Amino acid sequence: MTFRKFSIHTRALLPDTPGVLSDNWNIYQSIYTNDYPIQGEGSRLCMCGRFCIAASPGEIMERYDANLPEEYRPRYNVSPGTPILTVSQNGTDTIAQMNEWGITSGLSHRIINARIETVREKNLFRKSFEEHRCLIPASGYYEWKHDKTRKTPYYFSSQKSPLISFAGFIRPSPEGDQVVILTTEARKPYSDIHDRMPVILNPENEPEYLREGSILKFEDVLDIIEVSSRVNQVSPDDPDLIKPVNHRSGQMTLGETE
Repeated sequence: MTFRKFSIHTRALLPDTPGVLSDNWNIYQSIYTNDYPIQGEGSRLCMCGRFCIAASPGEIMERYDANLPEEYRPRYNVSPGTPILTVSQNGTDTIAQMNEWGITSGLSHRIINARIETVREKNLFRKSFEEHRCLIPASGYYEWKHDKTRKTPYYFSSQKSPLISFAGFIRPSPEGDQVVILTTEARKPYSDIHDRMPVILNPENEPEYLREGSILKFEDVLDIIEVSSRVNQVSPDDPDLIKPVNHRSGQMTLGETE
């Protein structure tokens, strides 16, 4: 099944200034967890908290059979609080728009993830998940392995499927629509890096997820490479971020160990 041609709905981009990014990153580092922090779920830094969308407008148009908002551009270091591309449906119309990543309306902090296991149970998420599900196109995502003395960044992607879709939902608000990415329990070897991962949809399941909320997870193996610590900061945004570091050029795949 392919997506219908859709109309374009966009909202204003947040100011692209170092101050905005720094403020969001400081909040993200200090208080985010895997789910709504006030509920006390999880104690580790949230997942998924940074990703890459390197696809050109033409590649995305072909993948989703869609036109794109003029504001879209490839990004190698997408961080919370910035606009991200979403694909959703309104009746028979499929809509592409740039929405702010993370819920802030009525809250004292930003929530960027929700657990798929409990999203239907949480008052904060239930209505938005039931009525405003969306896809978040991505080329891959970053995660950090925490050791005693350092945090090592890794990049997760699929050579077989260079453009994947995270499951998420849009929460309308007076300040503008905001987006949350769903997470699930990570399987081996991904759990060696972090115990959570984004919900990546099987491409054939994407229309059903938008219509009904059913989820068939992506089954292809994800490649894992260690990448430069430059990605620890939000300001770098270039293709070198997703290249293997020199001392670790190999890849980890399902069933393999370091």
